[in-house]
Amino acid sequence: MTTLAASTATYQIADYRVPALVEAIDRLARRAGRLGVAPITLSTGEPHDLPFVRRRSDGRPYLTPYRAEDGDLATLERDGRITYRRFVDVTITGAVPRLAGWTFCATLQHVDGEGGEALTMLRVAPGAVDGDLPERFRTAKPEDCDHCRRRIRTRKETFVVRHDDGRWAQVGRNCTQDFLGGVDPHAVAGALDLLLEAHAAASSAGEGDEWGEGGGWADRWPMRQFLAVVATLVRVDGWMSRGKARDLDGVQATADAAIEYLSPPPRDSVARDRWLRWIEARPVTDEDQALAERALLHARTDLAEKPALNDYEHNLRVATAIASVDGKLAGIVASLITYYLREVERTVVREQQRATSRHLGAVKDRLILEVTVARIIVVGEMSAYGPSYLHRMVTATGDVVVWFASNKGDMAEGKTYHVKATVKKHDTRDGVAQTVVSRVDVITAEQAEAEAVKAQRKAQRAAARAAAAPTA
Repeated sequence: MTTLAASTATYQIADYRVPALVEAIDRLARRAGRLGVAPITLSTGEPHDLPFVRRRSDGRPYLTPYRAEDGDLATLERDGRITYRRFVDVTITGAVPRLAGWTFCATLQHVDGEGGEALTMLRVAPGAVDGDLPERFRTAKPEDCDHCRRRIRTRKETFVVRHDDGRWAQVGRNCTQDFLGGVDPHAVAGALDLLLEAHAAASSAGEGDEWGEGGGWADRWPMRQFLAVVATLVRVDGWMSRGKARDLDGVQATADAAIEYLSPPPRDSVARDRWLRWIEARPVTDEDQALAERALLHARTDLAEKPALNDYEHNLRVATAIASVDGKLAGIVASLITYYLREVERTVVREQQRATSRHLGAVKDRLILEVTVARIIVVGEMSAYGPSYLHRMVTATGDVVVWFASNKGDMAEGKTYHVKATVKKHDTRDGVAQTVVSRVDVITAEQAEAEAVKAQRKAQRAAARAAAAPTA
């Protein structure tokens, strides 16, 4: 079969105009069929998010593209003055056949992270791969092509194909057509001209509202602002994934709650008052913002250096490398907070629990401890008595301490505290000894030192009395 070079045209348009262009291409495809030329297809590259500044004039909101003279972008994001608008590279390509024996498995979307680094998002065709893709595709570059070997850095996406004999290959869009066969691209020149006309019509549609608050723009939120809100919601309400929320009637996922938090208030006065009360009960604190920043830094640095990532971790790293969040990515981006907190727990356990955990004190003993909070877990959310908060803590020598509290309290994951606690019982979980405590009070380091001195003196007096007692 004759191999063909691709005949393509790429344009940058507003993302919400894509459906109109698709409709135009459908009409052109029908005309191409009547003319006997190859069908025409549309593909979209990775969107480009551009920051815009929210402004008002005569009481009416409007947007302008962000410029350096507007001030620090991160500060404007925290103040809620930045929104993002999305533009998409659209590529029009002639349709080509595929050779028997080769199967399309995935699209590799090549995107730029916030710092300009090259990243790859895996879009695996359902049922095409048993398990994960080979790991080499996670770091595949747009210039990598197993067919032509030409290092073309401007590709927006490449494809993964697999042969029946087990061979894998990454091929560029142009090379996909060469690799799998095709038809003469010159035969579709007329159709491409028609498509340009269709694009021109789509581009001119809705002129004047490109930067408005309305129109067809999809909502997007700055990454750091979104994660700070998620950290707040996790702190106050606990974590709820979209998957679990779908299984529970009337329960809202944390990601969707964050979207509601950042969305404009309802127009109805009753609904608006209810929304405002809900927001006021969940203020974003400096600690929430700091947690979001640490989690984002972990995803963009530590996670990138982790030697073995599963597909979830890989996609999490890619999704959080983008400057903004939309509704589609909100679920995986929101999961970063709980993922990071789990990593904090693993790090604490790994670094501090090197010695075998021991049971501390005796039941009813009042102990003075220095502990690091590894994790706070909400349990019994559906209970008629309300939720409890399981605090899993670790001492400097690796001893595990567990406390069930009726409220969240002031403790935060990853932080170290001096506490007074009463031993409730000695327990063992997964082969690890843990001391279950109650009546936990956080005290200062000075108070802990004073309590330790008192305990030492008490022990000395007890020892002296024992020594002075007559022997039988």
